[in-house]
Amino acid sequence: MENNTYLYISLIKKGELDMARPIKETPILYGEDARHFEERMKHPRKETKEQREERLKDYEYFIKTLKK
Repeated sequence: MENNTYLYISLIKKGELDMARPIKETPILYGEDARHFEERMKHPRKETKEQREERLKDYEYFIKTLKK
């Protein structure tokens, strides 16, 4: 952990590690696209119990691989 901290500090001092990028402007929807988007937001898809379990299993696997 200490080696990683030293590396990050070293990179920041050299200017090689950039800060977060600015958030791009959000596009605005008009007309039929806006109506379609609003309708989809009013009626989100339902997730079955099996789909939820599969999603959580995949998430836990992904987190485990990141920690290695």
